[in-house]
Amino acid sequence: MSKADRVRIRRQAMKAVGISRRQRGNYGQHNLRQYPVYEIAWANEIPAHPSSKGFELMRIEYGVDILDLSGLITIHVGRTAAQILASDRALLARLLQCKQQWSYLSYLPSRYGYSDCLDDATRCVAAKMRQIVLTTDQLPDATVLSHYGKALKSLQAAVNDPVSCLKSDILCATEILALFELLSFSSGDKWKHHMAGAAQLIKLRGPQNYSTNFDQALFMALAGLILTEAIMNNERCFLERDEWQEVLRSMIVPGDTLADRSPIVISLWSCAVYGAGLFKDVTSAIFGYETYSHTRIENLIRGGLHARERFLQWRRDFDALPESTGQNHYNKRYQVLGVFHSCLALTNRLIGAIDSSRRTDLEFESQALASEVARMESEAASTSPVASFFLSQKMKIAQSILDTATTWNDNEDEPRDHRPHENLIEKWKFGHWCLALGRVTCCTN
Repeated sequence: MSKADRVRIRRQAMKAVGISRRQRGNYGQHNLRQYPVYEIAWANEIPAHPSSKGFELMRIEYGVDILDLSGLITIHVGRTAAQILASDRALLARLLQCKQQWSYLSYLPSRYGYSDCLDDATRCVAAKMRQIVLTTDQLPDATVLSHYGKALKSLQAAVNDPVSCLKSDILCATEILALFELLSFSSGDKWKHHMAGAAQLIKLRGPQNYSTNFDQALFMALAGLILTEAIMNNERCFLERDEWQEVLRSMIVPGDTLADRSPIVISLWSCAVYGAGLFKDVTSAIFGYETYSHTRIENLIRGGLHARERFLQWRRDFDALPESTGQNHYNKRYQVLGVFHSCLALTNRLIGAIDSSRRTDLEFESQALASEVARMESEAASTSPVASFFLSQKMKIAQSILDTATTWNDNEDEPRDHRPHENLIEKWKFGHWCLALGRVTCCTN
């Protein structure tokens, strides 16, 4: 691992630690809930003959089933999940009733007892779950935090070991400990920094290490967040690379039409991951971070139009799927369509930002798509709190487009020589949208 990678992960880790300690009033004390510094080397071992006996005993000891948290582990969980749960704590009870058929948690019973790091993380979250789920005989805060401190210490030791640091169980423990912040109704920043460390591990392990079902489940739990963070941080998403696209395709399992690993859902995310790179390139062109010739702008427009056509073809494929009924299908349909509407609206905006001849028509469509996401979220709020939870996380893009409709269509141009190309939208308009989205640019740093 490069020095830059180590610095990046250490910075993410320590930011979360500082926020947490300041809020608890124990800033300056050492190693109470310190997030690990990753020092990576290759290793990947799976127990040859796993047993679930130890897991069953742990479940009896704590009186809760950590597998009930699988509703929180899906590709549709994004950066605002912690904030939404913190604002509506009753929602967690509903999510606990929505078990996913497939998540990395389903592998815990067979892996428990083989890794101190994974065992400590599992017991830590079980203790927190007991504290918030049971109405009687709750564990005191000191006990729960003691569990968390032990889990973090085990994780620190594991990632500092050059042999074990890239084992699947270590990545799993990292993702499980991120659940602690969700269950603690912590600020979104703390949960996000936990997940950012896990996402960095996903990348550093390399695409060759996601061939088992367990590894694939760990990957899928973070794929959506990896894309979101790339968009928000003005970065290109590494999942657009050919080797990672192959990893995404390898996840496909025929069966439930709208499951996370279904062909139609994997196809959607395979298209979506290119959006971060398009956003970064358009940002560079508008703000003049790089020199863009007329030919390069035209190529960028063609790339955006190609991405748009892929989304439109995806929608045709989606509409051709057989109809299904039931609450579970309703929830999944709204989750998937929320991603589609948001991604297409975003793509339209980006094309319009660099192609004035298409700007008005594409903006009209973007507004319609954003309004549809808002309508779906409003409807789901009264009919399906679970669907509403996932749609609320898609509202960031939709709301930013709706909130900037007036300025985007404002015809008051800035002086022509402030823009490298006349087809590009004004910098202040694009910057205003990025600010509404909460995205990093020269205007929002």
